[in-house]
Amino acid sequence: MCDLHGEGHVATCDRLLREIRHENDLISHRLGWMMQANGFFYAAYALLATAPPSFGVCLMQVVLGYVGIQVIAEGIAGFRIAAAQIAQYQEHIQSIHLEGNCIYHPRAYSRKENESEGGYAGLKMAVVMQRGWYGLILFAVLRVMFV
Repeated sequence: MCDLHGEGHVATCDRLLREIRHENDLISHRLGWMMQANGFFYAAYALLATAPPSFGVCLMQVVLGYVGIQVIAEGIAGFRIAAAQIAQYQEHIQSIHLEGNCIYHPRAYSRKENESEGGYAGLKMAVVMQRGWYGLILFAVLRVMFV
């Protein structure tokens, strides 16, 4: 493959590795934002759970759950976009390496390292949080129906 923007192959690899680190940082920031937002939603839900059961309380809990699910869905989309971008950068480094023009091995910043930095673990955590909201919404509805 060619060097980008008129820079040498080593400089291209350096820039791509910086971009991979940047994408990993974005994943970490999105995960923190998503966890923080859902923490507020969970706290509001718990506060409503202490109130006597009524249709209004149930409706507010369902709305909080829906908003929490949407925040998580946006976070998951962001994780997937960043992961796809990282894969493209890694493929580019691989092609430069195969030409013999890059001192970096393509696994110098591999998917395993990305996972250990929390990017892919964050995606799993988001899915678990989303499923938790489904359970809480069901609980809110059943609480009003049977109490």
